[in-house]
Amino acid sequence: MTKKLIVGVAGQAQEELDWVKKKIDERSPKEVGIELPIGYENLEKISIKYGFFSAVADYVREKGASVLPLEFLHSANKQHATNLAMYVRRGDITEDDLRARLSSFKGNQRADPGFFDPKVIAQSTFMGPNYEMALEILDECPDLDAVMERQEAGYNTRREQMISAARGAEPGIIVVGFGHSPVLHKSLAMYEHVLSPQAEECMKKGE
Repeated sequence: MTKKLIVGVAGQAQEELDWVKKKIDERSPKEVGIELPIGYENLEKISIKYGFFSAVADYVREKGASVLPLEFLHSANKQHATNLAMYVRRGDITEDDLRARLSSFKGNQRADPGFFDPKVIAQSTFMGPNYEMALEILDECPDLDAVMERQEAGYNTRREQMISAARGAEPGIIVVGFGHSPVLHKSLAMYEHVLSPQAEECMKKGE
């Protein structure tokens, strides 16, 4: 009997997406677990997408299979906020940049939906709290090392959620980032594990 499959991806390129699609075509699973938050479909209605993983979900639905989101929305949002804080501590952006975006989101939320795109208002309502959370993390984490510790704790929480969801539903294929896939594989004995060529290359580079 063929084992179910965990696929670790880098989530970076069309070539890799085509490779994942081929894996789905080969196995024809009835359900695919994907590194997406529960309720992602509602967010797509206001044009909030999750990049590579949303593209995988689109293909799964096109094939007539079901998508199993593997994590809670709050955990995904907290990870986004932690990433924003990391960008500040790393010097990629400034705290003022975060405050400016947050101010813009709040301004959009106050706009009259009769004269302003309701979708933009909804996007701002969703995104604003992530930026507020990022500023709170910066207050609590004085340096990059402290933010990275917070990020690793978030990863562990999300992995526990992914493992729990996979155990409950046992989807035919699981598609997650290559940083998560080996951890999931250790806890899910009914699955075999494979990395995309792009993920393997990232691991060789230590990314």
